[in-house]
Amino acid sequence: MRAGGKTWWWILSVIVLLAMSVLGAAQTFTRAALVADVRQLAALIEATHPDPYANGGGKIAFHVRLQKLLGEIPEAGMDRDDFIRILRPFVAGVGDSHTEIWTSYDVDELRPAGIPFQFRVVEELLYVAAVPRREDERYLGSVLVSVEGVPMAELVERQKRLVALENEYHVLEELCSHTLWYGPYLQDLLPEWTDTSKIAFELRWPSGETVRLTADLPVMVRQLYRPSTQLAVPIPGPSGFRVDFLERTSGASDPAAAIAYLRVDHMTGYREIDEAQGRTSSAPSATETFRDLVIRMAKAGTRTLVVDLRYDGGGDSLMADILVYFLYGKSVLRDVFAHAPRAGGGMVVRLSELYLSSPYTPTLAELNQGRDIPWEVGDYDFSQFMAASDRRFDELTAEEQARFTDGQYCKRTRTFCAEYESGEYAGTYRPENVMVLVSPWTFSSGLTMARHLYLAGATLVGTPSAQASNSFCNADRWVLDNTGIDGQVTRMYYAEFPIGSELAHTLPVHHQMTYEKLASYGFDPNAELVFALELTEHASR
Repeated sequence: MRAGGKTWWWILSVIVLLAMSVLGAAQTFTRAALVADVRQLAALIEATHPDPYANGGGKIAFHVRLQKLLGEIPEAGMDRDDFIRILRPFVAGVGDSHTEIWTSYDVDELRPAGIPFQFRVVEELLYVAAVPRREDERYLGSVLVSVEGVPMAELVERQKRLVALENEYHVLEELCSHTLWYGPYLQDLLPEWTDTSKIAFELRWPSGETVRLTADLPVMVRQLYRPSTQLAVPIPGPSGFRVDFLERTSGASDPAAAIAYLRVDHMTGYREIDEAQGRTSSAPSATETFRDLVIRMAKAGTRTLVVDLRYDGGGDSLMADILVYFLYGKSVLRDVFAHAPRAGGGMVVRLSELYLSSPYTPTLAELNQGRDIPWEVGDYDFSQFMAASDRRFDELTAEEQARFTDGQYCKRTRTFCAEYESGEYAGTYRPENVMVLVSPWTFSSGLTMARHLYLAGATLVGTPSAQASNSFCNADRWVLDNTGIDGQVTRMYYAEFPIGSELAHTLPVHHQMTYEKLASYGFDPNAELVFALELTEHASR
């Protein structure tokens, strides 16, 4: 009853706050209201985040930014968009991409009013991946050099001050996803851009020649034109994931030559996550889908499985556990979970008031059952963080190690629980090639699945994720009382690799896409898949 009551309250509050957001877009708020919202946000971050000072220069630096923010609020007040404009650098200063503002500027998706080219990332470059006008198709594949006379290197440095960014690929992803495409975000990046009826920028052709362009704005975006693709791939429905078998033209008569293809675009629409949150569900089951996948692969003797995570922005990473279970078995799954504590890491949880108020979180009383010294609001749970112990992981008892390696699946999902307890299909079949496609848009739980498969021995292909391997994660929603602006702040820190190591900063790919190789594929939107299959063909020779 407690969870159900909270759920209805949560839904009602979201509806009310969405209405407040719409009304607030055109409203001017008083200085007093905005000051109160700034102080509320700062207090929420300090009370909830495991360490809001670590990536921003320390506590004094945090409060220097806070005082500067308060000083930027004019006596006459501000509207919502102008307030967001000064809030963004403050939130970015926390240096954690999961601590962010959700409320966006008012933008017209049909007239985004930024550069009318859609960019994507390869190596440390931005190239034109799609255009809204057919006459601009000749620029597909060209590389961005400058905007309004500001060179790319300076654009990157400016972007770092606007959004919390975790590695160099995150900077580039944010430029693509928001800043260059939408006019209001581009104005933040280029305060010198005063005539927003047009935009000047430079591109470099694959030949090396530079071209200077000026586009009149806004440009209507009714559709996007992209290069043709060698391999059309299936797109998941609302569940966010889909399994298919792709035939190779040269081996269509050989069942083993078919490519097993799993695409995951998000991890929010499968049955097990509904069960974990106490909801009845008719959504597709990851357990049933992956069980059928390994059975079909085993029967056909499939030699290659491609797991496409290029667009997976996250959700609940339970799906990653389920996939590793069927491909590699229980022992490898436990080893994956043991990797972090063996490296001296693990997970830290901040028991904040915001975290404890979630309808999906145990109460403080429930968390304190069996504890000699009860936790209080604001405490830290270090029970899954080896750095808080004076022993190595291998020195722990079997029961203590189980805290790190036991997924407690039966407390979360009855569908996977039944399979896991039986172990009937654990490690049923693993093709000789497990290829994982990643991109800067592989994020949050999407990165968790990539990291699980990386640790299990799969091969990663593409461009690294925009998220650091060791990062703050698992966020709770906040809403500001006066403006209705909302966002999230993280409550956990997770260290998979030794703190301070290069692996902690960026999860590497085994075969990174290069601009030269991308050009050789004609800037194919599915170039990573073509590359992965090319690698498997070379390996089999």
